[in-house]
Amino acid sequence: MLAKATAVGKCGELVWGELPDGTRFQVTCPVALSASVLVEVFASEGTRVTCHPQNQQVSKALLSAAQMLEVTPTRILAEFSNKSPVSSDFGYQEAEIVAAGRALAAACECQASEEDIAVMARTVMRQPALNAYKKPAAVDIDSGELIRDWDWRPSLAIAAVIPQAPITQKPYDSTARQKRSGEYAEIIAQMDQAVTKRDTRAFVDAAAWSCQINQDLYPHPYFKKVSALADKLDALGVCMAHHGSVIGIVFDAFDSGRAQAGQAKMQLRRKFKKDETIILATPLPAKAVQLLSQ
Repeated sequence: MLAKATAVGKCGELVWGELPDGTRFQVTCPVALSASVLVEVFASEGTRVTCHPQNQQVSKALLSAAQMLEVTPTRILAEFSNKSPVSSDFGYQEAEIVAAGRALAAACECQASEEDIAVMARTVMRQPALNAYKKPAAVDIDSGELIRDWDWRPSLAIAAVIPQAPITQKPYDSTARQKRSGEYAEIIAQMDQAVTKRDTRAFVDAAAWSCQINQDLYPHPYFKKVSALADKLDALGVCMAHHGSVIGIVFDAFDSGRAQAGQAKMQLRRKFKKDETIILATPLPAKAVQLLSQ
């Protein structure tokens, strides 16, 4: 059987925090960058993978997915493509792993939830693949399990800047985040209320609060300039890779938001001339898997 699957990219994350009970979590920031994997399976005496172009991560993901799905011994042929920038801030490798797992499940006619695929990725990259969730969700970053699976998604347009020089930050300090755990609990509560009211601005306000905490703990050299520009342009707020480099200005994608994001991109380019700037948007609801033949 032949199947093709895609996986979204990400723009850092909306929130990275720690709750009073010690749960480390992220609120994901999926964007319409994508990786796709085409998989064809054949009966075989043993499970083996041939991947074109050669990609060790995709091959490992397919073998891991085959074990998780308990498929019969299978020869797996795979082709992949990836439109994301080559950066962990955009979930480049995660997207390939997620797409591979989805494609194999479809080709073998097996059921695999977003959470199943997220957890499966731990065997390949030692952490869950949060790209498995196609809409913003609050996820335990150690287990890959959902903390919140909201029934509404804000539609966002993001003008992001990608620093070309590495951003040096202090090592992750769980104790420092734990001291702010009460604030993170309030952030989640604010997001819950925003979802209930379908209030995009309130949702992004909560994300901006997380960015400010992160700036207190792990200063990003672009934060002040990007935040000032966001205020000047009356944007909803900022988002960032809390332990990475990418940082962006967030707009509501409806009405004039996409045009405003284009203006923000031009101003970011003028401020950070040596760096790449990019327009991103949250992905539209779409089918992530196509069964092409039986």
